[in-house]
Formats: sequence, structure tokens, C-alpha cells
Amino acid sequence: MQQLSWCGTYTYPHILMSSNGRSMQKFDIDPEQQLYTPKIVDIAADVMEMHEGLRKCGQVGPPIYGARIKMDDWEEGGYRVTDHPNPRGELLVGTSFAPNSYYKKPELGKDTFLSIDGMTYCRTGDIAEYLPDGTFKIIDRKKDLVKLQFGEYVSLGKVESELKTSPLVDNILACGNGYSRYLVVLVSPNKDQLGQVARGLDKAHLTFEDQCEDDEIVKACTESLREHAKKGETEKYVQGSRVDKAPARIASLCPGRLHGAEVPAKVKLCCEAWTREKGLVTAAFKVRRKVLEQHYREDIDKMYQSLL
Repeated sequence: MQQLSWCGTYTYPHILMSSNGRSMQKFDIDPEQQLYTPKIVDIAADVMEMHEGLRKCGQVGPPIYGARIKMDDWEEGGYRVTDHPNPRGELLVGTSFAPNSYYKKPELGKDTFLSIDGMTYCRTGDIAEYLPDGTFKIIDRKKDLVKLQFGEYVSLGKVESELKTSPLVDNILACGNGYSRYLVVLVSPNKDQLGQVARGLDKAHLTFEDQCEDDEIVKACTESLREHAKKGETEKYVQGSRVDKAPARIASLCPGRLHGAEVPAKVKLCCEAWTREKGLVTAAFKVRRKVLEQHYREDIDKMYQSLL
């Protein structure tokens, strides 16, 4: 993984450094406009140096005195510090007073805090583009925490982890945004389990592709996944069961722990295989969130339109 580094200084110009220490760009800062070093990392990340030539809408930075900024590649999202015309990647904020874990929850900070050359850095989850004038533009979000319409925060990763325990799901992507109170999900279904749902609805004659598009089958799978999320049925789907009971009898092996806005309102069954060759998953078969969202943008928009 490649990195770029920036540092905030007091009387010296800000200097952009590459990972090999080579100076790439510098610009002057008025010492009178410097701010006191903040005592928490959030302020170090949220506050910027004020310079008349750098006050532009939609841009942030450069870093304040005492703060260091690094930029990491995010391979899954397709952002790299070697991108042209401008470097892009995840922002890491480091200070000499940064904590190395969450308060009383050290296990939660393993993937968030890291030590580099004796300084603690915090992964912000923000994807930024470094602009020629020395400022940053936030262009994407790496972390899976989304804020819904009424201010409720939902972890997409948590939703995906819970729903993956359903035998109906081979892979899944949860989607949410600030314009809706609901989540929607894209599901790469298990062919055998989907076939059982189809047989329970007397639609076994349909091809896999047609099963994924059939309204009754989609409705049954949606009800099953919602039930799985909320209660975690332990019954197994019984081939040939009555149509009205088919959704509730798809196997759900783990108790549901999703509540309220975490329970998806709409489901899209994707007949297309999510493979590395198509660039939809990583080498470890983890979903490439940004790529999948772009690939299924029309389907996601349709699900949200149907909720209006």
C-alpha cells in the first residue's frame, strides 16, 4: 500500500511529502492565522488553517499546526495515491496526543488506530482528493456507517453480517442514504435455496434469471429476510409447504439482532454472479461497495422510488 503524507507547521510553509520524503509542493501560511493545537483528534481533523487564497466552497484543509495527514490507497473503492491528475485515498489524521484505542473498548480500535513512526494515526473513513492548491476535497466515504433521513445512524456492515446468515444469501450489499428512512439490499441469492422458494410457490419451471425477477418470489424472499433480521426463525424451509407459509420457513440459523431502520425495506435479487473477474468483489470475495452501487445504480434508484 502506498501513502502520501502532509504536516501542519507553525512558522514554516506547509510541505507536502511523498512516502519517500521528497517535497512535492509548498505554500505559505500567515503565522497570525495559526490556531492553538486542539486536544482531541476530531478537532485536528475538522479545523483547518485559514488562508485567503484557500477559502473555497467544497474544499478543506490544509492541516493545522500539530496535525499530520496521511493518505492511503483504498483498493476496494478504486482510489489510489498514484491516481491522475490528483492523488486520492483515505485520510488518516495523526497527532502527538491522539489516543491509541476507544475508551474502555480497545478491541474496537484495532482497525481504526495505528502507529506510524512513533505517532498514532486515526483512520477517518473519508476518501479525499488532494488538489493542486494544497487543499483536500472529500469525495467518498469508506466506513459503512450511514445517516438516514431522520438522523439515525446504521452500520451497513452489521446489516450485511446478520443477513448473510440466511441460507438464501450467498452475498449481499446493504444501501442507505440521507434522503430515505429505509435501507434497501442487493442480494446474490443461493440458487438451491431460491429454487426451493420457487417450488413452494409453484414456479419451479422458471429459470434462475426469471426467478430473480418474479414479483411473488421477490416478495417471498423479502419477507423471509425481514423476518430473519427481526426474529431469526430456526425452522427450515420444507419443500412443498403451503405458499402462504413459504417465506417464514426458509432456514434462518441465527437469532436476528436487527431493529427498526436496520431491517431492509426492499430486496433486489441479482442473477448476475458477483465475481473477481467482473470487479464486483475483492480477491477475498468481499463486496466492493462503491463498484456494486454504481453497477446497480438504476436498480437501487427503482427500489427507493417504489418506497415513495
